[in-house]
Amino acid sequence: MPKQIDRLAAERNRLLLENMKLKHVLHSVQSSIRSSFESPGLPPRVRRVVEEKLKPTLGMMDEVCSHLVVES
Repeated sequence: MPKQIDRLAAERNRLLLENMKLKHVLHSVQSSIRSSFESPGLPPRVRRVVEEKLKPTLGMMDEVCSHLVVES
């Protein structure tokens, strides 16, 4: 039984680490997306269209991040 507990604890720790990495990657992608339509050189009409098209994607990423458990 102690071996099984150790294996489960190791698997839990591995999953927590993977979740933390995924959350970090998602936040990085979100930052890149946001900076793409916040660029000062982007014409206002283009910025509005890009933001309109990308907001649902950013919302889904926020939803995924909210479900990732990274606490130990």
